[in-house]
Amino acid sequence: MKSRKTEKGQALILIVLAIVGLLALTAAAVDGGMAYSERRKAQNAADASALAGALAYARGNSINTAANNSANANGFDNNGATNTVSISVVNSPAGACPGNQAGKDITVRIGAKVDTYFGPVVGINQVNNA
Repeated sequence: MKSRKTEKGQALILIVLAIVGLLALTAAAVDGGMAYSERRKAQNAADASALAGALAYARGNSINTAANNSANANGFDNNGATNTVSISVVNSPAGACPGNQAGKDITVRIGAKVDTYFGPVVGINQVNNA
């Protein structure tokens, strides 16, 4: 059986396309995993900051200071370049808290920017988490 000259090199093209596809999947897995890990870290820091603010309120201290200190201790210093921390404190009406007392609703939002490893190949240098 004779092979045709037009079929030579066909396997090489398929192998190159497969390698490109595998590289794209690897990039998505690595960059996506890093973004998810940073999101989880930011969520844990936000939860800890809200609890620190609640403890400060119970002790009669500043809620914002305690929440900011807790976020800073967990690696989120609100520098504006790599992360942002926003704290909102809203008065809750009587009956909203245990014992039918008035209280505070403390919300901590942390946004973080994650540098990507493979993303710059397609023009994505950072991923934003909130």
